[in-house]
Amino acid sequence: MSIRLFGLMLATAGLVTVAACDDDVTPPAPMPDLSMSVAADLSVTHDMTAPPAAQNCLKVVTCVSGCAGNAACVGACVAKGSASAVTKFNALFACAYSHCLLPDGGTLSADGGAGSCTSNMDTSANCQACVGAQAQGAGCSTELGTCLGDQ
Repeated sequence: MSIRLFGLMLATAGLVTVAACDDDVTPPAPMPDLSMSVAADLSVTHDMTAPPAAQNCLKVVTCVSGCAGNAACVGACVAKGSASAVTKFNALFACAYSHCLLPDGGTLSADGGAGSCTSNMDTSANCQACVGAQAQGAGCSTELGTCLGDQ
């Protein structure tokens, strides 16, 4: 290599060094550290199914009829009903209980005996049988028709 070529290389290297040390030159922005990114937690599963549709009055009545007077079961059945279904269910069973609380025991006879139900919270078999019969009887036919028409 000739001395002249070597000198030219040193001069070029000096210019590059001088240019790199220039205070007016802004260094490039640092690259973000991507090694610290957090991956999504894919171990958690999410239920993407649609929530169950609220039940109509007939479905609430059908559910309640399988509860045998168990208050927690009745409450769970009613909780599944739509607002409209619950309103109609409550009207039907208020009607039925009103007949079963009568002194004639819901038979609408004039015997003057005790009612089949002691209160609207009575879960005895005798009361539940009366309520079931009255809910389907002539005295509550309007409420039953409204319940059956609930969509």
